[in-house]
Amino acid sequence: MEKVSHLEKIVIPLVQMVQMFYCDIDEIREALKIQIPNQVAVEEKKGKEMEEAMEEEEEEEIAQIAITEEEEQEEEEEE
Repeated sequence: MEKVSHLEKIVIPLVQMVQMFYCDIDEIREALKIQIPNQVAVEEKKGKEMEEAMEEEEEEEIAQIAITEEEEQEEEEEE
């Protein structure tokens, strides 16, 4: 009898856990309809931010090259 009593104590929480994790296929579809566009938007934003950062780096490099060239020209003119 103890085994049956022990099983009764375990079965009810197990059933509740299974019910808690159960999702209807329609619920999953609806969640995906929301999640996928959100994730795409996040990835697009990250991509744009990376592009902008790369463009800024390129502009900084170009500006640094221009400054270096100006300094070299000034040195040549002084000589």
